[in-house]
Amino acid sequence: MIKVSILLNKKCGFNYEGVWVKELSDNTGEINNLPFFNSEYKFRDIVEFDPETGKVVKLIRDGGYTPTKLLKYNGDYQRERAKWEAKGYEVEGFQQGLMGVTRRLDSKK
Repeated sequence: MIKVSILLNKKCGFNYEGVWVKELSDNTGEINNLPFFNSEYKFRDIVEFDPETGKVVKLIRDGGYTPTKLLKYNGDYQRERAKWEAKGYEVEGFQQGLMGVTRRLDSKK
């Protein structure tokens, strides 16, 4: 896996967000973590990136997940994570008290 950069269109204090991709070729990969700040790119999307700069160029195929939502929580992260995973969500911690969630678009839960 390699880390690539997604250009952010929102004003959030920085211009790019780094995401991990599973390389499929020299310039394509599948996003393997939750993009927190860019709703254009999502978990499991197939993207093309510039191998020289590591910047994402375009979306090749939608991965079938909803945009990441940031949720506040109180208490234990592992308990909150298990609760959301039981509902069919992919979960990733962002910082204490804040986590990202996404689910497959065809999920019935």
